[in-house]
Amino acid sequence: MSYDVLDASLAQARPLRLYEFARGAQRWRYTNAGLDVVHDNQTFHSVFITDDGIRQTGEASADALNIEVPLDLELLGIYRIYPPSTPIELTIWDKDLGDPSALVQWVGILSDVTLKRRAGKAKLVCRPLSSEQDNTGLRLVWGRQCPYALYDANCRVDKELYRTTAVLAGAAGITVTAGLFAGQPDGWFTGGFIEWEAVSGAVEQRGIDEHVGTTLTLLGGSVELVAGLEVRAYPGCARSVSVCDSKFSNVENYGGVPALPGSSPFDGNPVF
Repeated sequence: MSYDVLDASLAQARPLRLYEFARGAQRWRYTNAGLDVVHDNQTFHSVFITDDGIRQTGEASADALNIEVPLDLELLGIYRIYPPSTPIELTIWDKDLGDPSALVQWVGILSDVTLKRRAGKAKLVCRPLSSEQDNTGLRLVWGRQCPYALYDANCRVDKELYRTTAVLAGAAGITVTAGLFAGQPDGWFTGGFIEWEAVSGAVEQRGIDEHVGTTLTLLGGSVELVAGLEVRAYPGCARSVSVCDSKFSNVENYGGVPALPGSSPFDGNPVF
C-alpha cells in the first residue's frame, strides 16, 4: 500500500520520521522509530528525537523548526567548541514501516544549537530554505572606510592571487605556526582567514586575529588543526584607501569616500 493509504489507516498505519543532517560528504541519519530503519540503502539510527511540527506561514521566524535530541548525539560533537564554518543541511522524510517509499516533508539548514546540560538534551533550531530568500540585507551608506567584504563581488580582489599555502609546523590553543607565514611582514594576515579541507570533505575556516612572524592567532582556536596539515592563508584588509592601494592595488574598486566632509547636513546647522 502507498504511504497515503497507510497514513489514513487507523489499524495499519505505523508512521515514522527520518532526519538526515549533511555537511559536505559527511552524513548523520536518525529516526524517531523504536528501531533502526533502512531507507534507500541507508541506515537511520533510532534515537530520542522529536520536533515541534512543520509549519508554513510565510514568516521565517514562525516557520523555524525546533528539534530536541539527546546530549550525546554524535552530530553535536562538532558544536561543542566551535561551530562549523559551513551550514549543516537537514532533510526530513515521513515514512510508514509498511511502505518502502518516503515523502520529503522539509528541507532547510541547522542554524543554532543550544546545549541543555542539566536536562541531558540539546535544542536544534532549523530554518527552511525559503527563509534564505527573506533577508533584505543592509543598505549601503556613505563613509570614509570601505564597506565591502574583502574578496567579494564588489571588492573584486582575487583572493587566489594572495593565497599562501603552508604546512603547519604546530598548533596549540588559539595559535598555529608555519615557516611560510614569516614570508610576509607582521600584520599581513591580520583580519584575514585560513581555510583547510576537513575530514568530512567540507572547507573549514578560521578568522585571523593577529599575525606575528611564523605565528597566526586565530578566532575560534585551533581545534582540528594539527602539525602537518596543509592550510591556505589569506591576508586581511584595514578597509582604508591607503591599504587598498598599497596592499592590493585595488583603489579603483574602493567602496569608501576618503574625502567625505566631517560635517553632516543633518546636524542642525543650516549652512552645509
